[in-house]
Amino acid sequence: MIVVKKGDLVISGINVAKGALAVYEGDEDVVATIHYSSYSFDKEKIDINFLKWFLKSPAFVDALEEQTGRGIKTEIKAKKFLSLKIPIPTLNEQKKIESNLNKFEEKYNKVSEELEIQSELINKLRSSILSDAVSGKLVPQDPNDESAEVLLEKIKAEKEKLIKEGKIKKQKPLLPISEDEIPYKLPDGWVWCRLRDVSKYITDGEHQTPPRISFGKKLLSAKNVRDGFLDYDNCDYISEEHYEKARNRCLPEIGDLLIVSVGGTIGRTSLILENSDFALVRSVALIKPLFISSEYLRVVLNSKLLQDMINLTKRGGAQPCLYLTSINQFLFPLPSLEEQKRIVEKVEKLMATCDALELEVQKSKRQTEKLMQSVLKEAFSNSDTSKSEKKERKASKAFQRSVLAAYLVDNSLEDKYFGHVKLQKMLFMCEAVNSLDFDSNYKRHAMGPYDPKLIRSVDSQLKRSKWFECKKMDGDKGRYVYSPLEKQDEYKKYLDRYFNLENIEKMFALMKPMTTLQAEIVATLYSVYKDLKPTQQNISSQMLIEEARNNWHDRKKTIEVKKWERAIEWMREKQLIS
Repeated sequence: MIVVKKGDLVISGINVAKGALAVYEGDEDVVATIHYSSYSFDKEKIDINFLKWFLKSPAFVDALEEQTGRGIKTEIKAKKFLSLKIPIPTLNEQKKIESNLNKFEEKYNKVSEELEIQSELINKLRSSILSDAVSGKLVPQDPNDESAEVLLEKIKAEKEKLIKEGKIKKQKPLLPISEDEIPYKLPDGWVWCRLRDVSKYITDGEHQTPPRISFGKKLLSAKNVRDGFLDYDNCDYISEEHYEKARNRCLPEIGDLLIVSVGGTIGRTSLILENSDFALVRSVALIKPLFISSEYLRVVLNSKLLQDMINLTKRGGAQPCLYLTSINQFLFPLPSLEEQKRIVEKVEKLMATCDALELEVQKSKRQTEKLMQSVLKEAFSNSDTSKSEKKERKASKAFQRSVLAAYLVDNSLEDKYFGHVKLQKMLFMCEAVNSLDFDSNYKRHAMGPYDPKLIRSVDSQLKRSKWFECKKMDGDKGRYVYSPLEKQDEYKKYLDRYFNLENIEKMFALMKPMTTLQAEIVATLYSVYKDLKPTQQNISSQMLIEEARNNWHDRKKTIEVKKWERAIEWMREKQLIS
């Protein structure tokens, strides 16, 4: 443990640059875990409040990245912290800087508090809109509308018909709604019912999660159900066999509503609007509406009425669960179908206004934070830093390429498929998709696209920089592996200078799970696509496969057509090709 005495500066080794630091003011000694460190300081040399400001400034982060190579992405121990070389002004200058920053902080805090209040008010407005929507207060009732009771009878009749036809199973009767359950009085023409009453059926995904593969059919879980949309970028994939089995249990269709039923985001919902070609796991439940508006169903599920029911009925601690029996029993305020449509239209207009307001608030927050960082940067700028920035020259294309290669190698050291071939495919995709210019010369090689000169240059640069070394494995013909050298983290300080790291990370995340062959197929197809694009307006899957198999290398013909087809489907889904 770390002993902390009165007056010591305590910092978090992980989040100090985000403000996780303080001076301990207690009278008795305390202890902290090893993720913190405690420092006494010389009051004749440093003003502690000046130092606290410095530790939250870009200058501190720059010093870490420059001198330790890893910055704030790893834990900062005393050995790294105390050895940093930083410019220290006189005590009088420190106090002057501190005073100016304190004045600015007062204004910054006032603006930040006001923006937080605005965000809270917008959230309350959203909640109020939904509450009014499900209580009949949002739009006027039309006496000419067919009553909800008639609609409910139609739904019951349709369900009985489906049961007789064997399309759905007969279920045990639901408990009647008691007077104590009813939270408020509904307008004339509305009726209280259970959620199952307006659903064809309610089910959830596979309880036995099938094994994942790199290519295949999409498998969605709670992480893919966002607020109002489905996120396919981070979905898993399963085989055709497991996909069919999962679809026999739970068949998602356009218009169905998905609700997270396991985990920390229980109650989050999304409608299936365009593509239903996926399977589900247990963490997502599916509600299949019958004769009611899918959009109105989502309005009700997102309202405080239903979200409160969800929070009251979920079970479990760290991994809470919402059972199907509870979902079936949820109360549902049912208006006529015509009024459902009017409600949805009004909600969409009002929510669009809320979205516009929220965007303005978020924009103001970013500008405020950016201003704060600019003030800190100005306060702690120094002539040495300015000189070094002026002297910095743009690195050669070869060096930039080696920085990217180092990132790919560093994050693939545990990848059993990673070697020369997969590295080249990753480099090619990062370069081609992001329009980077490395003066590469990729050829239609058996393992192509491949540039033998490029890979030799990369290996040489990685070793010369003491980042990584590449060696052929003993007894494994053609298999190369990379091992870290003493300065393996130094490349990181160049990443943000040369690349849009978000784009690079996205491409890496797509390719990391692939086998070497899968990476080769994807890279080949993308190269074919780029070659055809200037002369072909619509590029079919057949055109891509024929070009790859017949006009590249004979080895490409040995790859099954089905593998090419799966890769093309995946690439279109990820919007790598159109």
